[in-house]
Amino acid sequence: MTLPRQSLWASALARHLAAAAMTSLALCAADSAALALLRPGIFSSAATWLQLIFLSLGAILSLLLPAAALLAALGSVLDRPRLRAVSLASSALALATCVFALNLRFAGNKVGFLVALLVAAAALGAFLNLALLKARGRRKLSIGMAAAAGLLAAILFALDVTQLPGLYSTQHVTVGLFTWLLLHSAFLLVLSLRARLLPESRGLRLACLSALIPVPLSVLLFWVTPGDAVGEGLRWAATSGSTVTREVLHLLAAGTDFDRDGHASLLGRGDCEPFDSALHPGAPETAGDGIDGNCMAGDPSVDQVSGLRRHLSARRPPLGRSWRNVLLVSVDALRHDRVFGPRAAPPLAALVSRGLVMERAWCLYPGTVPSLYGMVTSRPPSSFELSPYQSFEFPSDDRSPTLFEVAEQAGVRTGAVVFHGSLSPRFGITRGAGKVWAPGMSGEGIFAPQTTEQALAMLDELKGDRFLLWVHYFDPHAPYDVPSDSPLKASDDLTRYDAEVERVAAELPVLVAALEERGLSNDTAVVFFADHGEEFREHQGVFHGQALYEESVRVPLAFLLPGLPPGSDPTPTSLLDVAPTVLELLGLADSTPATFFGRSLGALLAGAGTGRNDAQVSTPGQAPVPIFPEVFQKGRTRVARSVILWPWKLIRREDDDAFELYDLENDPGELRNLFDPRPAEATALEQLLDRYLAFPESSLR
Repeated sequence: MTLPRQSLWASALARHLAAAAMTSLALCAADSAALALLRPGIFSSAATWLQLIFLSLGAILSLLLPAAALLAALGSVLDRPRLRAVSLASSALALATCVFALNLRFAGNKVGFLVALLVAAAALGAFLNLALLKARGRRKLSIGMAAAAGLLAAILFALDVTQLPGLYSTQHVTVGLFTWLLLHSAFLLVLSLRARLLPESRGLRLACLSALIPVPLSVLLFWVTPGDAVGEGLRWAATSGSTVTREVLHLLAAGTDFDRDGHASLLGRGDCEPFDSALHPGAPETAGDGIDGNCMAGDPSVDQVSGLRRHLSARRPPLGRSWRNVLLVSVDALRHDRVFGPRAAPPLAALVSRGLVMERAWCLYPGTVPSLYGMVTSRPPSSFELSPYQSFEFPSDDRSPTLFEVAEQAGVRTGAVVFHGSLSPRFGITRGAGKVWAPGMSGEGIFAPQTTEQALAMLDELKGDRFLLWVHYFDPHAPYDVPSDSPLKASDDLTRYDAEVERVAAELPVLVAALEERGLSNDTAVVFFADHGEEFREHQGVFHGQALYEESVRVPLAFLLPGLPPGSDPTPTSLLDVAPTVLELLGLADSTPATFFGRSLGALLAGAGTGRNDAQVSTPGQAPVPIFPEVFQKGRTRVARSVILWPWKLIRREDDDAFELYDLENDPGELRNLFDPRPAEATALEQLLDRYLAFPESSLR
């Protein structure tokens, strides 16, 4: 008996919907397993697990159920032999459509991306439907194709979780698209072993019915539950460690971004005015205008902003002495734990043990150029003066005075051995230095020994006068190049990174010993630091420049000051304080430009060397100074802002409109988001960050 076409289409629709539900369950289970393995402690209770399952199911089903209906319609149409050639032609365009869609996503046109993604899914689905039709009625072929599709989907998901977490979301979307279609086809092949509404097998029938049960409940909860009831911890869990759920939430949020400002109000995504494109998370905040411009913590008052500005710019007492010369030594992408703690490279640990250590130091940007330009100008990256079309990574239009310009004007000769062309004067970082060695943009084939050789040559040239010399070692920066004949060439990234750290560590004693050989050791202060850290999947990220976790922004900072004994100070500080400190070490504190945002650490160093604590050398009654790391994409699109007020750290992820709160004292690995359990601390830090963002630009100049 031949069923009418309407019945065949209804049967196909039922099978597609069941396959979409089972695919969603599989992806949710995989996301949860990945979270449990890669982010231990991410869930505070079993209830959060259950909430995440419903949130993920509702989100994924909201996207997959319409796609399943579309594929069912395509399958019904493609059953006509004369239309199969059309299907093959459309599937041939699927890859090009995906590329086009990804470009739209990268450029920020999320509505266009969503449309293109559905077109690509339909085209690829058409090809899969042809495969399903070919396998119809052939049991062994159906089972073999289902197993192959399921295995390939598992491989793609594992690749997404383990190899792509630190890359752009475009890769996640591409892999996620193929993963879903493969899983969907695998389930469909299993369900289509019999050409009926449901398979005859009791087990498969039960599995199919069980998969359909959570469909209406999950979708209902996802769309009806108000954002405030979801909880920041749940939204953070769904967007910080998952893969499929995160990207689906991005797409669905794009569909509810009614004013097209890049932010939605769906599930508390942060847009407090969904129909006003001028008001959204990340928008400029003007203090005292009665408008909550950035949807964060209300409108800060002018007095609150002015008070924070005065607190951040208040000067500490003077150090009381100076040195003739200063040698700045920095290492690119050097993690804090490679200098302090059990994983420290022995030469680095020995070097800093001779000096005065700032135990808690952070960069303000986890990227080389913004971090180091902020260091030499003592300005936060968000205050750089850029032209509208200039990349944020190369702030050459900014004319803020640099540390080298100030020193040269005071009669101190300056030099820089910076190895990489991006640190050359034309990009602003070494602007004003009397002599600069920066061989090229790639620096390929140049390792730490060559950098030391150039540094010693420049030291010989400057030693007859007062000097400020900066030596920057680039070796630990990716791609972690070890010599071609090294047995570590085929090792993993972390092993090769440690090998590069050890190569630099072996050179630093040579550089410091050169001061003594030239009779400069008693008159030269040495400042050792890193521009940022490096990620090795502690929070699923790799490389640097995309996240504000401690592995990226916590940096070593130590001072070897002849005449002062070794010591340490726990006062939180940042690289903004390096330039004013160097000027004080040179006896040029009075020449500190008004544009410098940081404060000299001289008095703290004196206290660390004599065993006094911060309270004895700081202004009486002075509150701790907050630190404000930030990260942008290329251009000036903000990814995340943060505030550190020890021991608390608040991160606001602009791409997800989500908050994270950590207790760095008790959770140094940042595994437990306390935003919901600790509302008082979260609110206080939100307000502090809001006031910082409301600084008028003129106050930073």
